[in-house]
Amino acid sequence: MCATMSEGIEFEGNVIGTNTNTDFPTYANEDDDKPKPASVCYQWWKRPSGVAAVCLGLLCVLLLARIIGLSVHYGVIGHQYFTERDKLQTSYNNLTEERDQLQIKYKTLTEERDQLQIRYKTLTEERDQLQTRYKTLTEERDKLQSERESFLLVKVFGNSNYYVFMEQRNWEYAKQDCLKRGAQLVIINNQEEQKFLVSLNIRFWIGLSDIENKGTWRWVDGTPLTTAYWGEKEPNNEGGGEDCAEIRHVFTDPVKKWNDNSCTSQLNWICEKPID
Repeated sequence: MCATMSEGIEFEGNVIGTNTNTDFPTYANEDDDKPKPASVCYQWWKRPSGVAAVCLGLLCVLLLARIIGLSVHYGVIGHQYFTERDKLQTSYNNLTEERDQLQIKYKTLTEERDQLQIRYKTLTEERDQLQTRYKTLTEERDKLQSERESFLLVKVFGNSNYYVFMEQRNWEYAKQDCLKRGAQLVIINNQEEQKFLVSLNIRFWIGLSDIENKGTWRWVDGTPLTTAYWGEKEPNNEGGGEDCAEIRHVFTDPVKKWNDNSCTSQLNWICEKPID
């Protein structure tokens, strides 16, 4: 860059010259006492400061290249990050919407389930009520059928209705059954009534007994017996336990048909109920 100047300039004492054959005058150097360098221009890169500057420049270039590389690298990573983040956000939003839809569907199904449970409970109560009603009607039907089969309203005689029961029970049962029906085991007050009952041609209990006082016959309403229609040789208290009266068709007399019998015997019975 700078050629060595010692080739054209020499220092000889106090005179500076470039050619000894010229006619130019020479002058004395004011600093002739100071030592002169071998050359006027020194190579800059050989200086320590030049080396440092070169190293610093290279370092700056390397740092700049590194920064550019990192910027490019992190730019790519950032792009990938934001792309992946957007995908995840979209996926999250979709899942959130699906979750909300499922929650709405779950709420709807829960409400439908509750409505069905209420409806089921209502139907169950209605079913139970119908079953209870059916049971009640069945019992009433069976009772009516039993009553229809167990007794027959024969006819009205005088001022009373007469119910003839076709099932067979003991005397006490017959008495209590008539009371439950608002009637009494039949009480015979006169011969016309006796003839009417005999004309039914069945064997049945009448409301007469000597249970309270042996040998003293009384009707179920507490009145004593005044007119009797005992059959031949009756009452005979056969076996010592015949305390209840019945009408029995084994006697020849057309009217006198009473017979004393064990109160535990199983016979039909007739309830008498006055007409209101």
